[in-house]
Amino acid sequence: MGWFALGLGLTGCLMVLLPWGRWQKGDAPSPLPTVGVLLAWVPFLVLVHRFVTNDLGVAVVNASGGGDMPLMYRVAATWSARTGPLLLWAGFTATLAWWWRRPMERESVAMAERRVALLGGFAALLMLLAVHLKPFAATLPGALPGELSPLLQTDLMVVHPPLVFLAYAYCLSIAATAVSSVGQDDPGLLERMIRQARPGFFVTTLAIGLGGLWAYLILDWGGYWAWDPVETASFLPWLALAVLSHLRTVPRKVPAVVLRGVGLMTGALALFATLVTRAGGAWASSVHTFVVDAEGSSPPDAFGRIVALAVDAGPGIEVMAYLLVLLTLVGWWLADVAFGAGLRRMGRTLVADLAVPSLVAVAVLLEAISSVPVALLGLQGMPWLWIVVVLLPVGVASRHVPVNERDQAHPFGHPYGLPLDLLIAVLLGVVGGDVFLALLWLVLIAPISLSTTPTEAWPAAVLGVGLALAAAWTDLADVGVAIVMLLPFLLPWLLQSEEEESAAKPPTLARSMLRASMWAGAGLSGLVLVLTLVILLGSIDQIHFAAHEVYTSVLIAAAGGAFVVYGTRDEDPKRRVGLLAGVSVISALGLWLAPGWWGGDALEPLSSLVLRGHVAWIVLPVVLMAVPIIARELGRKVKATSSTPPWRRIPVQAHLIHFGLLMLLVGHVFTTTLVDRGDPIHRITMLQDEAVVVDGLSYTFTDLTLVPEEDLRVGDGGIFATIDVHDGDRNIGTVEPGMVRFDATGFPRSEVDVLRRWSGDIVFIFDYSQADTLMPQTIEGGTDGVDAVRITVYRLPQSHLVWLGWGMMLLGMAALGLRNVGQASSSSAAV
Repeated sequence: MGWFALGLGLTGCLMVLLPWGRWQKGDAPSPLPTVGVLLAWVPFLVLVHRFVTNDLGVAVVNASGGGDMPLMYRVAATWSARTGPLLLWAGFTATLAWWWRRPMERESVAMAERRVALLGGFAALLMLLAVHLKPFAATLPGALPGELSPLLQTDLMVVHPPLVFLAYAYCLSIAATAVSSVGQDDPGLLERMIRQARPGFFVTTLAIGLGGLWAYLILDWGGYWAWDPVETASFLPWLALAVLSHLRTVPRKVPAVVLRGVGLMTGALALFATLVTRAGGAWASSVHTFVVDAEGSSPPDAFGRIVALAVDAGPGIEVMAYLLVLLTLVGWWLADVAFGAGLRRMGRTLVADLAVPSLVAVAVLLEAISSVPVALLGLQGMPWLWIVVVLLPVGVASRHVPVNERDQAHPFGHPYGLPLDLLIAVLLGVVGGDVFLALLWLVLIAPISLSTTPTEAWPAAVLGVGLALAAAWTDLADVGVAIVMLLPFLLPWLLQSEEEESAAKPPTLARSMLRASMWAGAGLSGLVLVLTLVILLGSIDQIHFAAHEVYTSVLIAAAGGAFVVYGTRDEDPKRRVGLLAGVSVISALGLWLAPGWWGGDALEPLSSLVLRGHVAWIVLPVVLMAVPIIARELGRKVKATSSTPPWRRIPVQAHLIHFGLLMLLVGHVFTTTLVDRGDPIHRITMLQDEAVVVDGLSYTFTDLTLVPEEDLRVGDGGIFATIDVHDGDRNIGTVEPGMVRFDATGFPRSEVDVLRRWSGDIVFIFDYSQADTLMPQTIEGGTDGVDAVRITVYRLPQSHLVWLGWGMMLLGMAALGLRNVGQASSSSAAV
């Protein structure tokens, strides 16, 4: 039954991608794509049924199922295995291909067919990978039943992982739209991409927020965000969607090639985030990687560790498939820039589109028919494959334009036809030792090097400068390598003549400020993306929490300044400059004279030179100034006279999102930046019936309760401490943090309790280090002999702002995402 279900699923994906409209007679659309999308879900639903019925004859169910778990936890166990998420992702991807199977805004039938084929083809690729990983393989004789990770036996894990893969499906749908438009002057491209980005933005925000809520309530560190590699990687597609969403507001017409670049980046970052999660061991510093098949590899860079997994004939093919598709998207960007520069002309795309799926299919087939592991993608000499894949769209989907037929002279980066950009990228990869970093440099330098007017590509130059500086700051590249990365982005301006510099008339101060504020959404999101990605590449062995917080703080402050400038656009420009100057002076004085003023752990160091309070002073003054200004702007938009209800107006929805973001950022500084979760001062030893006073609050441990298995939803028993909390003589609450044991895994799980106050949450965590002694002691002799416990306590002022801001962002994004629901496509043609 399992293999039959997989066959139906693969057939369904192929049915979705085929252009049935070409062969359909009459005006009625073909029902076959609908049949196909239903079939694409069959393997996942069959696997869910195996977990729900606890079919121990299936190996993955035997490894991580559990018939005694609640029903929804058994469903959630489906995506704890390696194959479950693949089938789920394939179903979501096929569904989006089917949903948008008709031409959208100003999209030709041929472009729509190719877009649907690309997205349906990726769903088929995922299904092929699932076939290779054998989700319905029989349990080996003598294999003992396992158990789902205790950390995943929670309500939030029922919804968080599916939403993540739905978000990635949206990102890949946007990328497919971009690829189908490559080489064309496409006036409707932005509208089509925004139509997909809006619901995708909502789903991505919801998924990330629920993941943070899971960490806040389940993990034993009392926070929602720690810059763990997996959660940081999921943040990258969110930033790409933020860049795309703000391209509507930039004060110039965005060229189609730039739009396609952002769309390709969105899909590539979704694949990269999947690599971080699924390439077990590559990011050894992550605590989120529950799917692990190999130990950390020896290469010192992320690309080397991922490629090292290719020798694994099992999951290695899956990881390599993601990497190959990612590199193909990079190749389409380089090809598109070459098309725009007139260096090449578009040709047949079929070979480029089928190359990676065909290679993966061959690798899967070889493993299926061979009696010994082949690991085709890990064979000697295959590293050259990566260069070939990047250049594949340029080589096989285009043809060279002779110099005498070009409208322009040699591009800036190709003097006398010599491809200096490609040569420098290879040099950076060899000397610098980080292929991902070199590839990112090539992506950003391409629109400059392939242009005869490189100064017009200044947004790419800004991002390139940020890339070089970030690589140097994070020690991902030596100073010399960083300088080599930096100079090509500055060279067009260093070589610019005085006549060119003086040709443009400088705009007025008011206009300059307005233009800067309108560029800020896309520009600052892009800079945060580059910075976050570079830090993540350097976090394979250690999380760089301080680097994220310190370096990003300057960009967050700039975003706050942009909100202030935009929200006061009708006021006198000099007064607006005065506001920014005044808040800058306040930040500087506070940073210098009173770094501990914000409370919490403000005086604890983030680095040798920067205290946590310094970061707070950089961010909070300007962001707090922006909050009432954007609130006023939101009120104005709501009260504006219009026949459209306020909740359907884009300005209202956008400012609601911005206001929520500002609230979230304020809460983040107080609950994350200003809290040192590694400081032992937060671990309090409490003797029974003796009050311990910390920061004005007293905590009294009064009782320890042993809870049997039948009184718990999951687990084999637990212990819970009862703690009374007083503010002076006033009892403000009682909490019961504890620990639940799971005998099958030998892994206890902390049960976090939260005391909620108007001023913010107080989080209580039963210190995990007591498990080895306290658990056996209570099991054997009960709780009578226990007169002391160790509890970790975090006071998180303004924590409500995080969740309030997140909720407001979701409301605004949901309203934006629902705008196009039920609206017909601009074209009635059917695929």
